[in-house]
Amino acid sequence: MKRKHLGSYFFRLNVITVLKRTSWGAGKRSLLTVYRSLVRSVTEYGMEAYFFASPSLLKPLQKIQNDALRLCTGALVSIPVICLHHACNEMPLNSKHKFLCLKFNLTNEGVENYNVVVARFNTYFNVRMNVFYERALFNRLL
Repeated sequence: MKRKHLGSYFFRLNVITVLKRTSWGAGKRSLLTVYRSLVRSVTEYGMEAYFFASPSLLKPLQKIQNDALRLCTGALVSIPVICLHHACNEMPLNSKHKFLCLKFNLTNEGVENYNVVVARFNTYFNVRMNVFYERALFNRLL
């Protein structure tokens, strides 16, 4: 991913930084809404094209997502990323890519039980995130 393409992301992250530092104090919920509308919407546009991209090309996008979530929550760098995603109720980009591609394919194929499949994926993801979150917390306490 070229640096000039990432420039728009950094501008959008600066908007979150400015809103966070205001005297009226934007909270976590409103900052996450700004993140979802400014950063995540641009990241998810054309997500199907990212499905076959190598992990090294997606790493800068994941770092931008992590930075934005840290800005929204005020989390320190030492907090594990999986805990950060759990606290913000956000999927990591690789899981989000798979989910959106699955959703896209199901709508194109006209699957009758589309809502059931999407609900099962969401349930699976939430259970998996809770297990990872509990392991990360357990390992930090040891």
